[in-house]
Amino acid sequence: MPKGVVEKKLEIRKEGLKPFDVLTINGVNYSCFKLSLTEGVKEGDQVEFDFRESEEYKNITDLKVLAAAEPVAAVDRQEVIIRQTALKAAVEIHKAAPPSLKEILETANEFVKWIKECKD
Repeated sequence: MPKGVVEKKLEIRKEGLKPFDVLTINGVNYSCFKLSLTEGVKEGDQVEFDFRESEEYKNITDLKVLAAAEPVAAVDRQEVIIRQTALKAAVEIHKAAPPSLKEILETANEFVKWIKECKD
């Protein structure tokens, strides 16, 4: 049975059509009409599967998750806001004379350090 990583999962639910899922595994699209097979499958999961191929479609007939996708790290919202604010301020400071990207980022990093010092 082939193995791969689920790159994308689309749930197709249209009136008048039997519901099905489309999984992109290793760059290839596979349909699955047996929704119990894809229930709980997420993008990034490593899977082993079997499929039947017709003229146009590849239909999954069996699917097993070998390893679940790694959970996405939580984003520190406050850190993102600090960095965005610092970058915007750095761009404004250097607006008069066109600076290099390196100069803007160095100024932004100095702002981040200063903001964090003020926070503590």
